[in-house]
Amino acid sequence: MRKRALLIMIFALTMMGCTAQPIKQPTQVAPLPDAGSKVEVPAHATLPPVPSQVQIRPLDDGFYGIPAFNISAVDGDSVHLVSKSVRMTEQGGWEAWGLVQNHLLTDVGQVTVTATLISKSGAIIGCASEEVPVSPLRPGEPGPFHVKAEVQVSDVDSVTWVITTGSAPSNLTRRLRIGMFDPQGIQRAQDGTVLPFRLRTQVTNEEELSDVELVIAFIERATSQVIRIDRFSPDWSKWKRPVSAQGAVAIDVTVMGDETHFGVDSVHKGLQYMAWAVGRTKQ
Repeated sequence: MRKRALLIMIFALTMMGCTAQPIKQPTQVAPLPDAGSKVEVPAHATLPPVPSQVQIRPLDDGFYGIPAFNISAVDGDSVHLVSKSVRMTEQGGWEAWGLVQNHLLTDVGQVTVTATLISKSGAIIGCASEEVPVSPLRPGEPGPFHVKAEVQVSDVDSVTWVITTGSAPSNLTRRLRIGMFDPQGIQRAQDGTVLPFRLRTQVTNEEELSDVELVIAFIERATSQVIRIDRFSPDWSKWKRPVSAQGAVAIDVTVMGDETHFGVDSVHKGLQYMAWAVGRTKQ
């Protein structure tokens, strides 16, 4: 009778989808090593790489920087977006200004910044892409960008960023020196005329050049955000081309901006600027 009852129970469990499982033996766990003891690693084991940084020399040629974005070493990883530098419009059409920074061990050219705009529903509603106007970017060097999309700020919930790089044209050089002199903020003349922001600059070159361009990013000191990017060339009616080696050209920087950022007080207290000089050699 007992045997018959046991057979009925096994049949019922089988019909319910349960199967008998062998009893597992306790797993043997090796004791943890004592603090400070030496742990043997098999010869075939692959250890994760140890992050390292490579010291870089200060950027003297073709660049006028500010301490907020100086770095002394790079990790060889990629060209990074400098998040703290990015400013986006708060109303109207979507625009963004900011900096990228080369953390590779080599120069890079044709750095392109692409912003993908995403709505609250997760849909892609716009894309903006622009090349950084400075090439090549040396290790540790930041570069400015400005991107713009035909999308309203109110429709944008989030932004994803992608940075791609290429090779710099062989006829571009950064072997120039930048002198920055006497910034004058926006003022009003006696008749009420608004006078623009002005900055005197001089670019000195080491080799013969067919063209020179100065790129300036204006930085709000309180936030470290880029508020404007402009590109300037010499007045070639006053300067002879090509510019001979060891020569120099003056470039007048004139900006009509808002008085909040470019007024006299802001120039001396709240406004900073970075500059890049790019020369084009004769081919």
